Amino acid sequence: MRLLRTVLATVALFGLFGVVFGADDGDADEDQVAVELDGLRGCGAMRSGDGRRDCVRHLQRVLQVRGAPLEPSGNYLDDTTRYVTEFQTGQGLRADGAVDRRTLDALTDLPGDGRGWDLRRDCVSLRGPAGTAPGSAGGCVVTLRDRLAGRGVPAGRGADFDDAATAAVRTFQQRAGLPVVGVAGPQTRLALSLPQPASGAVASGCTPRGCLIVIGRAYTRDAAAVIPEDPFLRGVLADVISGIACAQVRAVPAVAVGCQAVGSYIVDTLAEALKTAATRGACVQVKVGYPAGRDTWSPLSIAPYNGANCRD
Repeated sequence: MRLLRTVLATVALFGLFGVVFGADDGDADEDQVAVELDGLRGCGAMRSGDGRRDCVRHLQRVLQVRGAPLEPSGNYLDDTTRYVTEFQTGQGLRADGAVDRRTLDALTDLPGDGRGWDLRRDCVSLRGPAGTAPGSAGGCVVTLRDRLAGRGVPAGRGADFDDAATAAVRTFQQRAGLPVVGVAGPQTRLALSLPQPASGAVASGCTPRGCLIVIGRAYTRDAAAVIPEDPFLRGVLADVISGIACAQVRAVPAVAVGCQAVGSYIVDTLAEALKTAATRGACVQVKVGYPAGRDTWSPLSIAPYNGANCRD
């Protein structure tokens, strides 16, 4: 399972303020961010079409800090709404693109004081410059590079989403079976936030006739802890998990086609199996086709397992 790899570590907050706001002095940078945060707090609730251009600029600059490649135009239009919605989704808030009190509090609570950036919760989609649009910059980009490096994908250094970052994201997406677009969107950020199995945590055996996969107890517990409950994120995870499962059964062409089409079933079944197995201290077994040593056909099955092949 090449996709479920992440480094469960925090990243120090650095290189953010100078990159986003272009100042040379660190204290001045922090002061500028504080001005934007205070300004946004003072604006209160906002929604698409809000005519308070200064307030909208505060919002857009705070979204920039969280990686949104936005120009601070002062116009609360589709792009701003989309990034607010994406941020709300990652935070588990009502994803309507409007800034209510809970969204405002979350937006203005920047990681700091030893807390690292969480790509899934603290950041929005990250990308390089496109035409006249700026690229992403700041702590989220630094964290993205670090996560990619932790997967063995060299991603360069710095807080600007440059060509090296784009190439690294494309490489990771190709290895993970995700759409190779060079943008760190919800699928890619979620994939980089899933727990990394230790050596031997996943035992798999695939033949041209079928597959048998056993996910170890420790990794089952870790994975169960990060299965998202939000419907939108479950949909994203469905795409990710279908890629994982199908990567294991591509040796069985007829099964692979059907596997790719049932991502939602896979994620719902896997989520329940992980939670149940974690509660019981068990493993999770995935089988399909005619696994080695089996004479009976099995449809795609994902279930808790506590047999002889279950390991820590």
